[in-house]
Amino acid sequence: METLCVKALRAVDSLGHRTLVVAGGVGANLELRARLSAGAAAQGVRVYYPRLEFCTDNAAMIAVAGLERLAAGERSPTGSAYAHAGR
Repeated sequence: METLCVKALRAVDSLGHRTLVVAGGVGANLELRARLSAGAAAQGVRVYYPRLEFCTDNAAMIAVAGLERLAAGERSPTGSAYAHAGR
């Protein structure tokens, strides 16, 4: 977690920005929010987080998209990626 905070704030600083937007499932991590907010405040950077109900994992979205494609009759021309990888 410390590495993520350090690298995010380093990137903001190296680009000369004063704003950081956190998105996706990682934004639900309250410890990350606390650490990132503290580090950002020390650097004069403003951090925006979505409301917790909008910090979802993309896996659910990918699963629904796959289910819809399967229901529509779509199939991989080479079979499953797992089988294709030789496993």
